Amino acid sequence: YGNDGRYLWTRGLREHADQTLSLAELRRISNFDRVGLLDGGTLDEDEAMIALGPWPRAVRIDKQSVLLVEKLNGASYIKSVRP
Repeated sequence: YGNDGRYLWTRGLREHADQTLSLAELRRISNFDRVGLLDGGTLDEDEAMIALGPWPRAVRIDKQSVLLVEKLNGASYIKSVRP
């Protein structure tokens, strides 16, 4: 309930900690609502590869579960960030 906070368990994220997966694969195995770039930019969802860290989590923003990510060296590889 509420508009903000953290999710302790988002299906498919913790099971794949420390792995790099395509965004399409993450959407298939998990149930987060959207991906948010820290810099507010856009993400090429067809090509993005996400490096999940050791403790990937989604956060609650505006009643949605959001996987926060940041670009690595401007490439299509991005990493999830720990809220």
